[in-house]
Amino acid sequence: MKDVLAFLNSQIICVLATVSPTGQPQAATVFYWIDDIQGDKFNIYIVTRQHTRKFKNLTNNPLVSVVVGTQFEPITVQIDGQALLLDTNTDLRKVQNFPQMMAKHSIQSMIYGGAFYPKSPFKGLEGENYAVFCITPSQLSMMHFDEAKDEITTIKLL
Repeated sequence: MKDVLAFLNSQIICVLATVSPTGQPQAATVFYWIDDIQGDKFNIYIVTRQHTRKFKNLTNNPLVSVVVGTQFEPITVQIDGQALLLDTNTDLRKVQNFPQMMAKHSIQSMIYGGAFYPKSPFKGLEGENYAVFCITPSQLSMMHFDEAKDEITTIKLL
């Protein structure tokens, strides 16, 4: 699990797959954050605008798949889970160190610090434009190239 968490902490973008109310799949690249790990448990957080298809999909069907990968190494982490819409005035305040978690990577801080959007979810996430979802993993696997075996190995962790 330490390899998975180290890999997830080294990346900032994932592909989030959702399903529309009519059953159509949708995949979108999004920035993500993981919270402070307790044992082998962690959550993934994403921020999206409320007018997006992924917001509508997630509020209709909270089941998601997430893939984090890199082009430089043959490593991917695949996560299935459930997304919960957080109330920015109550639920989000319960997430320990949320501003620090969002500030882990400078590009995320710049984007969610208001550099590109008129309303900034980084400074409190107030307003109706943004939503934060917490994804709790129910299945987790990691695929990587095992140099000792000279083959691609998949490890199922949840």
